[in-house]
This record gives sequence, C-alpha cells and structure tokens, in this order.
Amino acid sequence: MRTDSIGQIQIAPCRRTSSVVAIVTYAALVCVALAPLSCIPRPAVPPGMVVVGARPLPTVVEGDRLFVAPVTEGGDTLLLSVETGNGTSMIYAAAAERMNLELVPLVSGADTAWLVDLPPLSPETDIPPLVEMPDVGTRFFVFPADADGEDGFLGQSWLAGRTWILDYPESRIWLIPPGALPEHTQGQVKLGFLTDVAGRRVLNVPRIRVNVGGDSIDLVLDTGASAVLTDSALAVLGGTSRLRGASFVTLSTLERWRREHPDWMVVENADARTEMPMIRVPSLEIGGQLAGAVWFIAAPDERFSARASRLTDRPVSGALGGNALRHFSVTLDYEHAIAIFERRP
Repeated sequence: MRTDSIGQIQIAPCRRTSSVVAIVTYAALVCVALAPLSCIPRPAVPPGMVVVGARPLPTVVEGDRLFVAPVTEGGDTLLLSVETGNGTSMIYAAAAERMNLELVPLVSGADTAWLVDLPPLSPETDIPPLVEMPDVGTRFFVFPADADGEDGFLGQSWLAGRTWILDYPESRIWLIPPGALPEHTQGQVKLGFLTDVAGRRVLNVPRIRVNVGGDSIDLVLDTGASAVLTDSALAVLGGTSRLRGASFVTLSTLERWRREHPDWMVVENADARTEMPMIRVPSLEIGGQLAGAVWFIAAPDERFSARASRLTDRPVSGALGGNALRHFSVTLDYEHAIAIFERRP
C-alpha cells in the first residue's frame, strides 16, 4: 500500500466514517488530552443579531452537513466540519501539508501524535479558538486521512463550555455570549453527558432522547454523522449528492421497527460504506417539536453498543444527524446541558 508523508508522519490513505466512531478509532493517545473544558468568552458584536452580543460565524451547509469556512490571512479558505459527536478537533494531513503548518509532537509512551496551530485568520471570518487543554493548548491534532474538499473537523474541544445556535434553515452558526441565552418554554431538551463518580463532566459528546413512532430512544446528537448513498437510496431520496448528513440506528433496532411497523418503507443496500438498509420513520419528535418523516440508516450494533456508548452517560442505539436536524434552529448550551429546538418552515 502506497503511503504519503507529511513531515515525519507516515500517512496511509483512508477515509473516516461517521464522526462518532472517529474518536474511538484514532488512538487513546488523543483521548488522554480531553480534560474537562471551560468557556472562553468572545468579544461582543453590535446589537441586532439573533441574540444581543451573538457572533455569527462563516457558515456553509452542504448535504445537511454543517461547516465553518474561515479564511486565513494568506487567502486560503478552510472548510471545517462541525461535529458534535466527535471527541476532539483535527486538521487533515493534506491540509496541514498544503498550508506548510509546523508539526508539534505529542508523545505518550511509545506513541506519538502530531499537533498544529491554525494559521492566522482574517478578522472578518475568524472563528473561536479551541478550548485550551493540558499538553495540547489550542492546537489541532493532525488526522491521518483525507476528505475531498474538506480540511478538518471541529468537535468537543471547540464546542464544549459554550452556547451555540446551529441554524440549519438559515445556514448560519452563532456563538452566544455567556448568560445571554433567552428564555424558552418549548422545544427544550435535557442533554446527557458522560461524568465521573463525583459528577464531573468527563466528555462533551451529547446524548439526546427522541420519540420515534411512540418509541423513546437514546441517540448521540451527532451533526457530523454522514453516509454515502447507493444508487438505490439516491433514487428514493432524490438529488445528486451521495455524501449527506444522516441519522443511524443499530441494525437490531431497524429490524425491530420493520417487524412492528411493516408499513414503514425500507430500502436495502442504502449505505455504500456498509451495504446496510435504511428505514423511513414517518414521525420523529424532539422536545415536543415534530421533525416530520426521517430516514434512519442501519449500523452494526457494536458501533453503538460497544463504541459510541462509551462516550455517553447512557447506552445509545444510534445517532441523530443533519437529515433530521435540517428543519430546526438548534441551540446547544453545553454548560447547562440543554438543547432547544425551534422548527422552521
């Protein structure tokens, strides 16, 4: 197998699957750096925004997937996926090489990970820095993979301790200053986060409980979850883009739904990565708000029972992704473990 190198890193061509799996598969070395995270206030902007003092970020929504797109002072546009289900934040090796970023080693025993600083960004498109962590600072890990047209991803080391509005219909992400979240009486959902025996937050991967056809189910709230559609799935869903934000359930859950609801449509061989089927749920309810019909793609049970459930406070049976969130403006208050869903036309 051919390999490419970036500095002293040997990079084998590969591709990430859904973001909730990436933290588990990319070495425990990264996880040891994930200490409890705190809020870093940002400067206020003039009033008249969605919330006074809120900060709009350069946002792109493609295929129900969220990105921020800052521009470096040198004129290089970065496309960074926003992934609530991912444990850390990384720059792809090809992007680090393209921007000639200095590699800083992080050694743990016999293992070495590599860190880079984000280049200086133009003031008009600046994004908040990563939350500072011991031994890592605000640097990004280098991920030994590529993704066509993308430069990296932002996970809990960027999101945690802050309050965000992820407005899918308006294609806009807002950073909300501390204490400025307005009161909401509808659409509010309690999020679950992994804590230690003393109740201290260990990880900031959110678990959310939703209602599917009268069945309550715990899922990872994962804005980065994605699938590559097969021809049969694309023919049903329409459009031309194969890579899309997706929601997942364990194969055993999908099979149970199929038995209990024989009228729910199922498409076999829907995910090109796994050849798993997908099922159309006619009604999904989140915090009392209806998302309408949502497709869930099956995943091997162990992906969630043995992997993703290690990152959450309770076992999860799947992931809630962009194809379900696309109708909402979603407020995520990490400090208080609250999500607010506002249905948009």
